[in-house]
Amino acid sequence: MFGIPLNLILMRLMASEFRSCMRLFGKKAEKMVNSRISFVLSTLGFFIVFFTLIYFIPAAVFRETESSWDYEESIYYCFVSLATIGFGDYVSSKSFDVL
Repeated sequence: MFGIPLNLILMRLMASEFRSCMRLFGKKAEKMVNSRISFVLSTLGFFIVFFTLIYFIPAAVFRETESSWDYEESIYYCFVSLATIGFGDYVSSKSFDVL
């Protein structure tokens, strides 16, 4: 009941923080190159940072803690969990002695 609205609020807050960082990066990049290249670089930088923080790092953690999962399954689990789809085909273990 609260998962989707809270996820949307979290994503909105994270996007606004990333946007302010990317604007700063874009302003510095505009001084060095023309505006089209700086737009492409700032957009690419945003997606690299976003996907690294939201999908790739947590997937690496799940790959290490869940012994039967490979990296692709961990990325799939992160996407399904963060998108609040929750198919239930992958469930993380509940034992904390794995770490």
